[in-house]
Amino acid sequence: MSVIPTFKAKTSKHMPELILTLPGYYIEVVSRLKKCAWLIHNFRNGSLDDICNPAIYLYRQEIEGTGYIASIDLNVMQYVVNCVKKKVANEHYQNACAMLLFCRFANIQIESGLAMYERINHGTGDIEEALDELAVLRALDNADLDLLAEYMLGNHLSLRGLEVPGIDRATLRDGLTRYRRLIDWDSIYVLILGAVSVYLDDSLAAKEALGNRGMSLLGGRQSCLGLGLVTESIW
Repeated sequence: MSVIPTFKAKTSKHMPELILTLPGYYIEVVSRLKKCAWLIHNFRNGSLDDICNPAIYLYRQEIEGTGYIASIDLNVMQYVVNCVKKKVANEHYQNACAMLLFCRFANIQIESGLAMYERINHGTGDIEEALDELAVLRALDNADLDLLAEYMLGNHLSLRGLEVPGIDRATLRDGLTRYRRLIDWDSIYVLILGAVSVYLDDSLAAKEALGNRGMSLLGGRQSCLGLGLVTESIW
């Protein structure tokens, strides 16, 4: 007998409850997300089960007007793209498909800006190859859910016929190469980790610590997830 996963979300007894029923393969999505530990978040008191519960994200979007962005690092972006580029699947590529499925079910927008910056300025430096990979990433982010699930479950041929739409290469090329590279790439991670540390410090009032600027990462109207192998993938 197949198990149909059901997820619930409710912030208080006075608020309506959201019940979300998902395909049976979502159990594998949750299992992979927990095992690979790619999710880095700024949620207070959030258990791992809550972090992987798409109903909570949908509930807060609908009831509270909160938006969510998942910022991926270059490692994760490469794993996603390799689902199409590589002939043989591995655990990382299958986990990448699980991540895509999670974001789609939870209506989380995937942001690849930092991954692209890292790819261009700290990788091979080939902007055209980077744009090719961005096009593949966008195609996979909009791919049929069942095809992504098949790949996640072990069918490495399910994405072979994926159509990759064109992108505005001129505009993207201009935006990605407009500014000089950072002298020390690691410094941006230290800054973000420092901001998160201040936010989670209960001894400091939010307005005193960060100013009343509604920073999206730190509890404004938009929350942020980081997806990567280590803490280098926040924001």
